[in-house]
Amino acid sequence: MKKLISIVLALCILGGMFTIGVSAASTAFSDVRHDAWYYEPIMACANAGLVAGNQDGTYAPDRILTWAETIVFAVRLTQYIKGEHVYSAADQTGLWYSIYVDYALENHIVWYVPENVKVAVTRAEAAEIFANVLPYGDFPRINTVPEGYFTDVYGTSDKTKAIYALAEAGIVNGVEKGLFGVDRNFKRSEMATIVARVAGLANKVIIELPRHSPYYIEGLDADTLIAYFAEVCLDTEFGDKQGASVVQKWTQPIYYTIYGTPTGRDMEVLNTYLAQLNSIEGFPGMYPAPYDYMSNLEMYFVDEEEMINLLGSDFWGSWGGVTYWYSFNEIYTEIICQRVDIPQYYRDSIIIEEIYNGLGPVQDTEVRYDSVIYQWSNENFTMSKEDILILEMLYHPDMKPGFSYEQCAALIRELYY
Repeated sequence: MKKLISIVLALCILGGMFTIGVSAASTAFSDVRHDAWYYEPIMACANAGLVAGNQDGTYAPDRILTWAETIVFAVRLTQYIKGEHVYSAADQTGLWYSIYVDYALENHIVWYVPENVKVAVTRAEAAEIFANVLPYGDFPRINTVPEGYFTDVYGTSDKTKAIYALAEAGIVNGVEKGLFGVDRNFKRSEMATIVARVAGLANKVIIELPRHSPYYIEGLDADTLIAYFAEVCLDTEFGDKQGASVVQKWTQPIYYTIYGTPTGRDMEVLNTYLAQLNSIEGFPGMYPAPYDYMSNLEMYFVDEEEMINLLGSDFWGSWGGVTYWYSFNEIYTEIICQRVDIPQYYRDSIIIEEIYNGLGPVQDTEVRYDSVIYQWSNENFTMSKEDILILEMLYHPDMKPGFSYEQCAALIRELYY
């Protein structure tokens, strides 16, 4: 396998080959200013013989690295840490990078090499390569970086593990607040910084976690929140549960008219709940209709037969129900039914549940047992923290009617932390 890879690499011609010889301690680069953030790590690496400049006395800190170049520096770093002979130009035979690629493959610094080794390497790919210089457990952890800290890094891939392992070791941080820059090109200045930190030639970076957003709930990560949001907001209770759906919500104030025979307790529960809903930022509000012509929500307190007449046969056996109409995914009129031929104790829960469903999270949850819309209980009488959070996400001004799952997920990741 090694011989085959070497043959393939031999067919690649890499332009712009850089100098990799050992630099003297007095080295200075004309394009590396003393006040640049990368000055100290570049000079430390140069003085250790791990990097060098160009023949014109420059270092080219902003030059983009290729796969071949990144492998070279990862190998030299590995050899330096292990106290081995560090390869130089004198060790090369054939293509200048072949000896490095062979070493990287044999020592599992890389598991594969692209056919075209002169293609630019991304920051995520570079992180995966440098994370293999030492086993993950050998990178001392100095930071606690929670899942989701980098909003563009998610999933369980080797790149994700590598980025977080290096971040927790103080080797890497993001390009800007909340972003790692996974798809951005990897620069020589960034390479030198990683090399210097891993080699112990430069101070590691302390990642100070930002204060969480007002939405954050301890112990609830962004992926779980997104899954919960998708479960209740991007589905319909009696529709095709496998089909993709989009955000539907009210964008105008809700004015309701009550019909039927609500009890005093019904009205007490309703008014208390509406006061809580109306305090949610971004929610357009829900109020009694001052005039019948202004009503866009009809709320019925009726028996089962009348509820079926109003909502249809899908609701046989239900203790309450809601149906709404929308245009361009904006809800504009709605009917909510609460059955009066069930015990008051359960009506307290049903009132809250059906109103909640009628705001856009129309699908009951089967996983959040403490939710007011938990499928298998009629005994939750108060919105959980997660219930409130779902409405805060749904009614955030940036969450638009018609948003797809991908758009919702991206926005929630941006807002949540």
